[in-house]
Amino acid sequence: GAFRMMCYCLLGCANLARAIARICEFHQVFYYGQMDMRLVREGESARFEIVVSPRARAVDCGAGTAVPMSSAAAACALSMWHRFFGWLVGHPLPLDRVELSGSPPANLARYRQLFNCELQFGVAIPAFVFPADFLAYPLVHNEDSLRDFLRTAPYQLLTMPADPGKQRLVDTAGRIDRFRRKYAAEPAPTS
Repeated sequence: GAFRMMCYCLLGCANLARAIARICEFHQVFYYGQMDMRLVREGESARFEIVVSPRARAVDCGAGTAVPMSSAAAACALSMWHRFFGWLVGHPLPLDRVELSGSPPANLARYRQLFNCELQFGVAIPAFVFPADFLAYPLVHNEDSLRDFLRTAPYQLLTMPADPGKQRLVDTAGRIDRFRRKYAAEPAPTS
């Protein structure tokens, strides 16, 4: 329900910059400071950040230590927002860079296929960077096309390539699910 209502709030936005600003406002109100989104302009680049509060991302590990958003979770969230922004303007957004927390994963090639841009790890705030020119792109959807989108959302965000020739998020998710099922069925090693 929350994503649906947010989408309807975007219909009156003149361009992508205003839509992202409204998304950021929506998250501030809806998530009560647990998760914020920020759009930062850096010269000719725009940077979309997902800021998760330490309280929200804390996982009780017995010692009460906070664990930052995993690079896999951040990659999934950034990929979904990236594709959603492209859907709003009817054109895939080219990415200059994706920044993720943590160390580079063993399957770094999959991340490269997913984003097809420079990847940076070890950052405090997950983000993606794209050309700021796209902020002026008008939104191309109306209430009818939004209703069609919402009937199956977020499915199409998983299946749409971020750019022609890029890997779809669902391809990566399918491999992860097959891996999880394969190893979940095996007995745990004993010492």
